[in-house]
Amino acid sequence: MFWFSGICNDTSNKKTIEYIQMYFVALVTAKKTNPKLRPVLIVDGVIDENIKKIERSGALIIQHQFPLIEDIKKASNNNGTLTAARGAFLRIDICKICEQIGIMDDFCFYTDNDVMFLGDISSIFDYKPNFFLVAGEFDKTFDANISNFNSGVMFINKKTMQNTYNDFLIFTKENIHNSMSKGFDQFCFRSFYAGNAELLHYLYNYKPYWGNEDNIKIIHFHGIKPFDSDADILSMQPVIRNLATPFFYEMRFLFFENLKLWKDA
Repeated sequence: MFWFSGICNDTSNKKTIEYIQMYFVALVTAKKTNPKLRPVLIVDGVIDENIKKIERSGALIIQHQFPLIEDIKKASNNNGTLTAARGAFLRIDICKICEQIGIMDDFCFYTDNDVMFLGDISSIFDYKPNFFLVAGEFDKTFDANISNFNSGVMFINKKTMQNTYNDFLIFTKENIHNSMSKGFDQFCFRSFYAGNAELLHYLYNYKPYWGNEDNIKIIHFHGIKPFDSDADILSMQPVIRNLATPFFYEMRFLFFENLKLWKDA
């Protein structure tokens, strides 16, 4: 099973290396817990030494740019959201990239960069979603009628996403300005595919602020990231600062233990 993630390697943005290293930890932990996954990193930007480290660590690197890049630039006014947006929108093109490089699988897996694999996810491959499986965002479940899901982990039906790709791209272009302040492409996925998303068990997209639980498959550093210092966290608004639960700090420690392998990659 192919596992995709996407990143904008903007060397002018100091945060970029953090996202590359978060993906590195995702890759390291995936290899430990799910050795049959075939990792593919979609890169918008340069293939520098940091990306080559990812490649040496076992990921297939695909250099690609989302076709609405100029629309994204205009909508962001080239502010601090541009790099994150360019990486996020890449997930829309997974079905096209599969077509270009000859991936024939009917289904594929996607995660954001900021995850860690804690358990075997192979049971997910027994499902056959019509479009995609997703979990809730801040809650452990979601209502498909209002589509309050999180697109940070997706199990995707490649064929149906290919069939709707052109219409989805047109919709995304028409709604690009709204999307920039509402979760980037997640807003577009929620709106265009409203009512068609299917429930992925929350253990596959588990947020540290929920506290510890048995059989967590994937930890998603949603909100506060491992690189946020204690001082950074204390300066955040209470609604965000309160996400830094004891379990978050436990997972942050585990993250940096895995990141120790970066220097020798």
